Amino acid sequence: MDVDMVSFTGSTEPGRRFLSYSAGSNLKEVVLEMVGKNPCIVMNDAENLEDIPTPVYGVQQGHHLS
Repeated sequence: MDVDMVSFTGSTEPGRRFLSYSAGSNLKEVVLEMVGKNPCIVMNDAENLEDIPTPVYGVQQGHHLS
């Protein structure tokens, strides 16, 4: 399988291990989000792209809660 990018959302310790592994492999692009927020994944075949601002707005409005 050909993978262009890997994204990890989770806590700090597994993120550090993931980064260490990816540095020793041939992964070209790695995105780490290590603050415990839930990811929002938009696939290439998404039909309702106009809905993307909804979760972004929710994160922006609730940032003071975490």
